[in-house]
Amino acid sequence: IVLCIGLLAGLLGFLRYNYHPASIFMGDVGSLQIGYLLAFFSIESLKVASSHQVYFLTSLVFLGVPLSDTLISFLRRLGQGKSPFGADKQHVHHRLLNLGLGQLETVWLLYIFTAIFVVIGLLMVYFQGISGLILFIIALLLSVYWAWRLGYVETRFSHQNLIYQVEKAGKIHRRAPLHVNRIWHILLLLLSDVVTINMGLYFTYWLKFKSGLITPSAYRLASDYFSTPVFLLLLIGWLFLFFVNNLYQMSWDISRFDKVWRVSKVITFGSLFLGLLTIDFKQIMNPAQLYSLLFYWVSLIFFVNLGRLLIIDFEKRFHLFEYSPKKTLIIGCNDLAKKILDDIRSNPHLIFEVIGFISKSKKQKTFAGLPVLGEYADLPALIHQHKIEEIIIALGENATEDFLQILSLTELQQVKIKISPGTHEMFVGRQEGLMSHAYLEIFPQNMVMWQWMIKRLFDVILSLIALVLLSPVFIISALLLWGRFRKSVLLRIPVLGKFGIPFNMYVFRITDEDYDYSSNPIYLGVGPEPKNLTGFPNLFFKSRLYKLPQLVNVFLGDMSFVGPRPESAEWYREYQNSLRFIYSRVMVRPGLTGLAQVKYRYELLLKILQERIKYDIFYIENMTLRLDFRILLRTLLLVFRRPVPVAENEK
Repeated sequence: IVLCIGLLAGLLGFLRYNYHPASIFMGDVGSLQIGYLLAFFSIESLKVASSHQVYFLTSLVFLGVPLSDTLISFLRRLGQGKSPFGADKQHVHHRLLNLGLGQLETVWLLYIFTAIFVVIGLLMVYFQGISGLILFIIALLLSVYWAWRLGYVETRFSHQNLIYQVEKAGKIHRRAPLHVNRIWHILLLLLSDVVTINMGLYFTYWLKFKSGLITPSAYRLASDYFSTPVFLLLLIGWLFLFFVNNLYQMSWDISRFDKVWRVSKVITFGSLFLGLLTIDFKQIMNPAQLYSLLFYWVSLIFFVNLGRLLIIDFEKRFHLFEYSPKKTLIIGCNDLAKKILDDIRSNPHLIFEVIGFISKSKKQKTFAGLPVLGEYADLPALIHQHKIEEIIIALGENATEDFLQILSLTELQQVKIKISPGTHEMFVGRQEGLMSHAYLEIFPQNMVMWQWMIKRLFDVILSLIALVLLSPVFIISALLLWGRFRKSVLLRIPVLGKFGIPFNMYVFRITDEDYDYSSNPIYLGVGPEPKNLTGFPNLFFKSRLYKLPQLVNVFLGDMSFVGPRPESAEWYREYQNSLRFIYSRVMVRPGLTGLAQVKYRYELLLKILQERIKYDIFYIENMTLRLDFRILLRTLLLVFRRPVPVAENEK
């Protein structure tokens, strides 16, 4: 303990002069000395760890930030065939700087995550037992999420695709900029929810055991609620429920009423689910239990919404975090753009901080007193350079081509794109935040996280059931195809999946020739129906049964039942300059079937291909579980329907 206090005092004294902008820096002697002391502390902690396994896990959690960085770097270098002890510029702080954070913001973010790990570690020591193990799993999941958000997971599994993008396409699509104000806002909401959820539980306890309004069957101490794993599981359960319903992703342009309504709906669902879990089937209509659940529901709605509204009021009053000015670009140099700028300046609740304008061709340096920063093609670079969060398009009704070009340039930047009402409504979905201001968001997100989880769970369960039930069909088909071709009955087709991650798609062989994108692309559904297909292979092709092995890809997570059709890297390379929004297709998993597949079977002409891409984008921007179900039903109908022959002029 004395050594720990001495080390802490020395580091705090050093930090005073090492804080940005730093005047002194730590050399090799200092860093090696700290490493030696940490190793010594680790050895000493093993003596304590022998008494309970939670102490050893706690020591790992305390060092969560440096251990995560070291482990990620070690595995990443090994995966790339490099020495794990080599130096590079892909550590956590490098990634944060590349995502647009400044040096001071990066340091503070590392401080915050270190503090979170320390708090989790202290709670592990306090609770121990099963609660300590649960907290360790939470810390582990936090590290995995952190690695995913910084792009390490995608880089590790799509290294081949990154090489392809650099060498063939000549560019790498960078992740969206990281905005530290949003991180602070999420942390405040998380802290508020932790406090108010416990306040709701304590208020329910007071009403049940202290107020005299309810006569409980047995008296319990407050420690029975707040010192057991049940308390921890309740807290984690509510936070998880809020997380999967995107309650930490509600932006500033959603009205406070809509936010309260969303939170209240989630709490209502969670309370009903909790009531079903704790129901006493011997006495279903137990008044004490019903009143307790009712009080718990009301107190949660009141306290959680009150805490969140206080944070919103605080941030709006002082223009902080989520309600800080949003760096904005206005696209267009016309009367509509000037009108939008005047509207923003005359309405303080519109927190757009207009950086400048973008024009189709940069013929002027300024417009309406602000600089014209560049042309449409400069948008991706300008978004990262100025940390742009929102874009307002001010184009006329007849500028459809310009409108599409702008959307295609910003498709991977994850910035909000808005328009004024009355223009291009065809691109706008349901607008829940319309009451807060008069600008509509293009392509609002329709599915929340729990719906994505249900979609993936459905894929796993249904594909597993299908693989088991259809196993006799697989065996018989394999024997028939082997007797016909005397070759391997399964082919592996290299295609790009979600985030451009390459994987091998499995299909049954239906031709003597192996797959080749140039000479035999039939397995991707490219080109007209082959005339030399007869017998069993022809039946497989027309009924699309040759795709049955793709159920394995669905089960493994490479594909989904519904999604854009999987395409090869050669296909993306061939059409990347002629088709807009082509890279939006890799934002979701490819599918066995999809909206475009049930509309267009073959892509014989560029015009037809453009229409198919349009349906792919429409599906991605309007994804719902109900739409997936309708597409699956339509696909089943098409399987038993004779395909419409392709017109001769299209061939």
